[in-house]
Amino acid sequence: MGSSWLSILFSSLRFPRTKLSLRDLLLAVVKRILPLIPPFWRLWVYKHRAKKAPYGSLDYAGCLKIFPSIWVKSHKRAHLEAESICLVRRHTSVPVPDVIDLVEDPTEGSWYMLMSELPGKKFSAVRDEVSTEEISYMGCQLRDWLQQLRAIPSPYGSSVCGVNHTGIVSYRWSERPQGPFASISELHRWMFRSFNSEELEEPEIRQAVSTLESESKPRALCFTHGDLFGWNVLAEDGKLTGIVDWECAAWLPDYWEYSAPHYPRGFVPENKWQHVVCAAMDNYDSEVNAEMQVWKRRSFCLGF
Repeated sequence: MGSSWLSILFSSLRFPRTKLSLRDLLLAVVKRILPLIPPFWRLWVYKHRAKKAPYGSLDYAGCLKIFPSIWVKSHKRAHLEAESICLVRRHTSVPVPDVIDLVEDPTEGSWYMLMSELPGKKFSAVRDEVSTEEISYMGCQLRDWLQQLRAIPSPYGSSVCGVNHTGIVSYRWSERPQGPFASISELHRWMFRSFNSEELEEPEIRQAVSTLESESKPRALCFTHGDLFGWNVLAEDGKLTGIVDWECAAWLPDYWEYSAPHYPRGFVPENKWQHVVCAAMDNYDSEVNAEMQVWKRRSFCLGF
């Protein structure tokens, strides 16, 4: 399995026609050398460095900085996140981390993903410094990136699913992967699965179902980041510099990316980031309102 994964990672390497920087050259060399080291020793080094990482090195997307310009992330679906990142790198110019290595830890049932650092800080950390003009510019940037993502073809037909036809992860609904679903309609039925017959007859719920399943507005299936909050997008000098944390990436309904930043998770308000997303995408406010009817009654993250 290790060799196949390394071939996937190597296929995502980009060698620009311009001269490589010293940092990029070193990262490329590291990627060539790592396959020569047994996975056991690579895993030991990553875990050891993670334990020794200084306090405060935990930054974007739950990663630890273990070497200069190199971060490590560990979770049970890190191998799927790595494949999503490689997919984005192959099909788009969206700035995402470069996956340097991926090692399975069978004792923990998890994976360790090594990746390169991107410039900038979390948008949520610098939002107070962002001007109205910069929000407009960032919206144009994000629109271009999302158009590229949404054009990534799915090899799985109408299925709502992640890479390798796996289930989807959405913290708006559950911590555990759900699906895959045969269609968008099947996903919507799952969203309303716990409503009894009386609840389904409530005007607000009937309107929500009608909005999401509207025949006058056919749903498109799009490759989607799935968790596009301000803490998963990096910015610097009035520009967006990258997107991180691809754990929730999947082929999802067209409105999904728009509704995510509107989710009331109880964190610091993301108003400015919502403005960036609204500037980047078509309007899906009616779909957000429909989802809110479910969130208010059945939201996992709000404790229902």
